[in-house]
Amino acid sequence: MNPNRARIGCALILILLGCCMASQAATPATSETITTPPPGSRERGAILDAVRAELTHLTGPDLVFVVAALRVGAGWAWVEAAPQSRDGTNRYEDVTALLQRRDGRWAVQVLGPCDAEDDPAACAADSDPVRLLERFPTLPPDLVPRAGASGSFSAPP
Repeated sequence: MNPNRARIGCALILILLGCCMASQAATPATSETITTPPPGSRERGAILDAVRAELTHLTGPDLVFVVAALRVGAGWAWVEAAPQSRDGTNRYEDVTALLQRRDGRWAVQVLGPCDAEDDPAACAADSDPVRLLERFPTLPPDLVPRAGASGSFSAPP
């Protein structure tokens, strides 16, 4: 084989590999970056503690969650859970929460369900995935379920 031809072939392969790697680096976050912290993990505990802090004034400090969904990605977390007393005798309305990690701590940005009688426009903005993505531009699109998915954002029966 001609040595010049071999060098050209190697150069083309390197260029193609470089292009492929550059296009992967420019790809926005996908569902592959969304994870679910396992029960008992420090991250899961910190997320649920932040949601608990928002609810204990209504329920008292003896609050645990039966988690239906907990998804984390790019400094954001989405929670769907049924709060209840530790012994299970008191059960409360299911909640959804959108949290953001700031300065190493989880902070609740949106907590639902929203009371539509108080402010219907604000409730719509807090429950519509498209509006949430507009309101929080760094929110990964695959983190928040679409309307009707897994019971989220559906109208009450």
